[in-house]
Amino acid sequence: MTSGRERANQLVERAAELLEDLRQRITAIDIAVRVHERDKNAAGTLLGSALALRLFLFFIPLLLFSVGVAGSWADIPGSTPFPLKPA
Repeated sequence: MTSGRERANQLVERAAELLEDLRQRITAIDIAVRVHERDKNAAGTLLGSALALRLFLFFIPLLLFSVGVAGSWADIPGSTPFPLKPA
């Protein structure tokens, strides 16, 4: 009887062999695996985080500017979004 660790190692080896076989037969799988390996080697997580931070820092000021412009357009004299009733 094999231990759980040995069985897990056998399953990992079998999965790796199956993946290599599929990579040789199916081009799309080969491309996906190569992209994953390249991303892992290039520290893709770090690059993705840096890109997300830069987008966040770009969109917050853009959003504030857009809200300011919309607010100034709504403040045109003589126009009110809701007509006020005299008290």
